[in-house]
Amino acid sequence: MAWAGPRGLIGPKTLVMGICHDDPEVTPEAELRSDAAVVISEDAKVPSGLVEQRLPAGRYACTTHVGPYEELGDAWARFMGHWLPESGERVGKGTSFEIYVNNPMEVPKQQLTTQLYIPLS
Repeated sequence: MAWAGPRGLIGPKTLVMGICHDDPEVTPEAELRSDAAVVISEDAKVPSGLVEQRLPAGRYACTTHVGPYEELGDAWARFMGHWLPESGERVGKGTSFEIYVNNPMEVPKQQLTTQLYIPLS
């Protein structure tokens, strides 16, 4: 955020995301890959030093976690380990991601809201 803000990529309605490339159930912790991301307008120029990524359109399951970011691992475990098997759905091709709804500089940790998304087949 400290890098993106001065470059005009952060505003009051900016969507901030975390993109998860690996499954922590099968990938060793030291090898997990993720990206911090902001959504920019279709006509915005991607600044030097950043990489454009596009998430594919499709069906996604979503759940909302309210609480500290430190509890996101448990939220993902419940989502993937309980909801998904009980739903009858299957994980599809694509990338899981998080959307950070509010700002940790403005709200207490217990009120942080994070939306978790998984692609469905």
